[in-house]
Amino acid sequence: MAFRNRVKEILDPGYGVRYKRQTKRVINKDGSFNVIRKGVGYSSRNIFQDLIKMSWTKFLVLNFGFIFFINILFALVYMWIGLAEIDGESPGS
Repeated sequence: MAFRNRVKEILDPGYGVRYKRQTKRVINKDGSFNVIRKGVGYSSRNIFQDLIKMSWTKFLVLNFGFIFFINILFALVYMWIGLAEIDGESPGS
């Protein structure tokens, strides 16, 4: 009986290793993680994770907005250079 009570106190935290004190599982039985990251600021390394976690609507709006911004940027560069300065092209042709 004493052995059974001792075994119940030792819980598997999710790594397959048993600890001698009361712990929570790192990976829940449904496969989700039981870890909460606190005090972590924004990092450029998190961009991939942010894109994966966002909804399809936000993802598509973000992508179309980015493509639109890049197109506007190139249009402004061409306007700044001027059509006459581009080789092989003449105004009105």
